[in-house]
Amino acid sequence: MRLGLLLAATAWAWSPLRLQDQYLACASRKLPKFEVFTSFRSISNKQGDHSLFARDFYNTFLSYWPPEHRLVVLHENDQRTARPVQRLVQCLQRATCLSKPVARPFDLSALIAEHKVADTSHEVNANFTSIDDVQMQAWKYVLDWHSEAELLGVLDDDACLLDHVIRGDLMTCSDKIIVRGVRFERRPIKTKHETSNSFLGISSDVNFMVDFPVVFWRGHLEAFRRHVVRHVLQEDYSPQNWWRAVSQLLKKGWRPSEYSNLMGFALMSEEWRARYDFQVVPNHQRPVMGVASHKLGTCSIPQKTLRDRDADDFVRATFDKWLYPRDAAPYVTDAKPGLLAENDWNGRVDQSWSTYERRVRDSPSFLRFLTLRQKALLAHASGRNVSLREACGMEIHATWARCFEDVRTPVGKVWGGPLVYRPAA
Repeated sequence: MRLGLLLAATAWAWSPLRLQDQYLACASRKLPKFEVFTSFRSISNKQGDHSLFARDFYNTFLSYWPPEHRLVVLHENDQRTARPVQRLVQCLQRATCLSKPVARPFDLSALIAEHKVADTSHEVNANFTSIDDVQMQAWKYVLDWHSEAELLGVLDDDACLLDHVIRGDLMTCSDKIIVRGVRFERRPIKTKHETSNSFLGISSDVNFMVDFPVVFWRGHLEAFRRHVVRHVLQEDYSPQNWWRAVSQLLKKGWRPSEYSNLMGFALMSEEWRARYDFQVVPNHQRPVMGVASHKLGTCSIPQKTLRDRDADDFVRATFDKWLYPRDAAPYVTDAKPGLLAENDWNGRVDQSWSTYERRVRDSPSFLRFLTLRQKALLAHASGRNVSLREACGMEIHATWARCFEDVRTPVGKVWGGPLVYRPAA
């Protein structure tokens, strides 16, 4: 189905009460079993911070993520990485009260060794301990192999949650997973997402790597892998054939765009399209609320708890952050209003984006919805702790800070030994 027709089919009035009915009325209803994943990588950068798990991502994660949904940290399967990952998990367990994060190894080094890209992107491989960007992306296609949960989510560790997360941020009252994306203007030169999808027999130019968490139905992942095996190998599906198909695609020059690949497949699948609520901007049907900023740097520790802050003041002060994808740099820039910062390679959104943003700002519906959401949060919090921060208070962050005092080390060092460049096989 063409995206324009899809959006037209989901058109509705911009009514805060309609939004409340769709997303907030069921805030206290439990989700199916849900686990969220992030990854660990040791890296060297100009700031001298060598462990990506030490990013400020955890400041907002510990404050806002629902404790009943467990965090799974996937990491490289080698001892040099396993040691700091265990330290990470120990710190998380000490800094939280309810959920118990776990670490699980993930190893594709043997499979993708021939596909490393050091010759064309030496800096990337020089910075990473033993994996490249292909392996960083590959595990997201097989999340269902690492968990038995019905809902599987991914939180990139360069994203900052904006507020406490409730069911209505992730799933509609009609049990559809919410998916947020940015659609680019079609042009003669395909975007990287279109190009990646075209290798897989998928027609979609939507970027779904803008807001987090990205959440998948468990069965969606295997359905996607079956599609890829049929398209690439014209053979029956098996885990072995999946990796054969991946290897063959990489040899042909395919570069994974994991979120756009998986959600692009869902968009064109009648079965899986019906299981998601696709919220793609720009559109003229409804406003879209973001859940996490992306690639904006520091994630500040919240200064007030949910119960302490004034809801109206909070909404007005943070309105721009909620206007998706306003707080998802480098996707939208103020330097050239209406354009994407990654315009040169990612496509562009011109007047249609400006029209969308203006309509959201000019209408009181979105502001009213955000205010109603704050009330839903308070109602949801009645008689229970809505976040790890509410449960543990400032001690969470004090424990976290003490635990990671030795993370920021001189350039060239990481936990477990010096950083060593491992050239491509």
